[in-house]
Amino acid sequence: MRILAHATKDKKMIQSYKDGKDLYATIASIAFHKSYEECLEFYLDENGNKTEKTNVEGKERRARAKAITLGVCYGKGIPAIAEDLKISIDEAQNVYDSVMKAFPVLQKYMEDSQEMARELGYVDTLWGRKRRLPNMQLPLYEFDFSNYHVKNIDVLDFNNCDNLEVEELEDYYWNKLINCKWYKQKEKIKEEARKEGIIIKENSNKIAEATRQCVNSRIQGSAGDLIKKAMILIGNDKRLKELNCKILLQIHDELLSTCPIENVKECSERLCYLMNYAAKDLVVPFKSDSEVTLKWYGEKLNLEELCN
Repeated sequence: MRILAHATKDKKMIQSYKDGKDLYATIASIAFHKSYEECLEFYLDENGNKTEKTNVEGKERRARAKAITLGVCYGKGIPAIAEDLKISIDEAQNVYDSVMKAFPVLQKYMEDSQEMARELGYVDTLWGRKRRLPNMQLPLYEFDFSNYHVKNIDVLDFNNCDNLEVEELEDYYWNKLINCKWYKQKEKIKEEARKEGIIIKENSNKIAEATRQCVNSRIQGSAGDLIKKAMILIGNDKRLKELNCKILLQIHDELLSTCPIENVKECSERLCYLMNYAAKDLVVPFKSDSEVTLKWYGEKLNLEELCN
């Protein structure tokens, strides 16, 4: 979400992070015209600190805003979002429309990413890595006239009346197909064409899949770039080498590392610093947390008690 805030340059999202607020609650507050506190998962005390008492309505509003915003990042459609929220498709569409109306930059970023893929055949991450999406440049329908009764067609011979006939047939079937509302109607028209020796290939599924990947490739791809930048900084860090700290595994946006127990406090602080430093060029502040265990999936240890 921090990557998304930077990529879209949305002032409300960026300010939310700078103020240390919960972004999903901020989005819910603006989209549903409620106060920020009414969209938090937990109630706050008089000092503004989170309590353990759940705010049921606020939790639901926050969950809906989260599902929509992450749905944009992951390229999910309205039916998938409805399933995540356990609501009807119409309700999901209304929530989606509310969030998009409150944050029009999200819609624009989606459209810009799709247009980029259609024009160039790829989208890129914040650091310039390309994700090829050639299916975005496919025509909706492709026509194969190899079995059509007109033989030896030269598609470059514009004076050939046979070519004109082929063009007219392609336009004829194209116009019939794009005016169809139902799958069975399309299949009937394709069967009509097959009887004439014309094979019509539809690329709608490939195009739809590529369309869903446009934003996801840019945001998730940028997040992938960021963790790799952090790993390079950590792997080359002289002090961590002196402390015998080593990366064992990357798990999404987490790094599992190991070090001697006597160095754990300094290593934890150094790791968090370097992971945040990897994002120093982004407009939103980044925060990294560390957990210490004696073994993977072991009980979480108190860092201060461990060092004392």
